Amino acid sequence: MLRHASSRPIIHVLRLASIAKAQPCVTTIGAFDGVHLGHQHVIKQVVEKAQQTGLASCVVLFEPHPKEFFQDPNKPALLRITRLRDKIALLQQHGIEQILVLPFNHKLSKLSAESFVKDILVEQLKVKHMIIGDDFHFGHQRRGNKALLEKMAPEYGFSISDCDTFLLDAQRVSSSVVRKAIAEGNFDLAQSLLGRPYTLCGTIKKGNQLGRTIGFPTINIGLNKPMATHGIYAVEVFGLTKNPLRGAASVGIRPTVKEQRRLLEVFLFDYHQECYGEYVEVQFHAKMRDEEKYDSIALLTAQIDKDVKNIQHYFTSKDKT
Repeated sequence: MLRHASSRPIIHVLRLASIAKAQPCVTTIGAFDGVHLGHQHVIKQVVEKAQQTGLASCVVLFEPHPKEFFQDPNKPALLRITRLRDKIALLQQHGIEQILVLPFNHKLSKLSAESFVKDILVEQLKVKHMIIGDDFHFGHQRRGNKALLEKMAPEYGFSISDCDTFLLDAQRVSSSVVRKAIAEGNFDLAQSLLGRPYTLCGTIKKGNQLGRTIGFPTINIGLNKPMATHGIYAVEVFGLTKNPLRGAASVGIRPTVKEQRRLLEVFLFDYHQECYGEYVEVQFHAKMRDEEKYDSIALLTAQIDKDVKNIQHYFTSKDKT
């Protein structure tokens, strides 16, 4: 879970402008969308190696996700499992001390694998050891691989080791498998692959107040990227009270009111206080239906009423089992 921030060690989040502050490190590289059990398997080895050698534990991330950068605009967008802020918090929770967030842009996409290693990893990030996962490729046209690292390591003073594929029930755990489970509303499977319940976090922002006018005021969290969640959900919200609050959540663009922003909205069943600026964690329990467009606000209101009753019934039934 992400909400116990006070118990985590200090983490240094670096950009290219601040990379001079990097400490000599053991690192791994990837998108780490979801920070699932496969990622955690690699991270554990990074942390252990760093502790053994007295170096900082480090992860190199790309933002945006390389698949987003190369996305065909005529095809469905990549659905993210985690937002960048959540990803950083999860990496911190698993013991990573230093994160380099690299802007994946045209310039970086054209950088050769050799230059990436020499100019960024060695000279600026001060990498002393690299741990690589399965199917590891990097650099322009993904030409960088384990063989290239082994060739460059002696000259540039770093070492490498690889990490075996992590399997769960004989199946490889990957972000695409997690993404599919979440998109289908299979949160039990998602939890087993992530090693934790699936959540989204964020700061509550002021919305257009439509929910208040139709009797269903919501807390609103902006989502900059398309997420694997999209539709109506039964959720619990952590961070506003001592105990979690149950509610009905909508993730999407609100087509009925022609909303362009992606939003996570939650109507809380038993909470009616102002909470703008509060940071909350929303845990997903069940998908009730897909997002739909209605011909009028009255029809939308009637459907929300049905959704709320269905979700309340879901939780009541769950409590009895």
